[in-house]
Amino acid sequence: NVVETIYYSVVTFTTVGYGDISPSNKWVRLAAVFYVPVSVVIFSRIFSSLSNVYMTRKTKEAERAFLNRKLTKEDIRAMDVDFDGKVTKEEYLMFMLVIMGKVDSIFINKLRSVFDKLDTENTFVLWML
Repeated sequence: NVVETIYYSVVTFTTVGYGDISPSNKWVRLAAVFYVPVSVVIFSRIFSSLSNVYMTRKTKEAERAFLNRKLTKEDIRAMDVDFDGKVTKEEYLMFMLVIMGKVDSIFINKLRSVFDKLDTENTFVLWML
């Protein structure tokens, strides 16, 4: 029966598996040994890809909304890490990268440490040799 075959296929590859229909003869069971794992993997990949596309789009929409919002005084205060009353481009970039979850402050501190090791003359500049 075509309807039962389609029903069995969908219930199986979506891993619902009600158990109300099962292969009746040994050849169909043998085919199911290969069909079931392969179909589950294929369905999982398709579902994962679709979910990934959806989540990527939602993330980009959220980023766009975040970047287009007005900055508050609290945001500006939080950006001013050296408390000098102004926000530099570096402070702004670090704040935005951390708040958007692109990097964490621990990673930024590690990068600063690496830079400080490279800046042997303490000029806050790396020179080409």
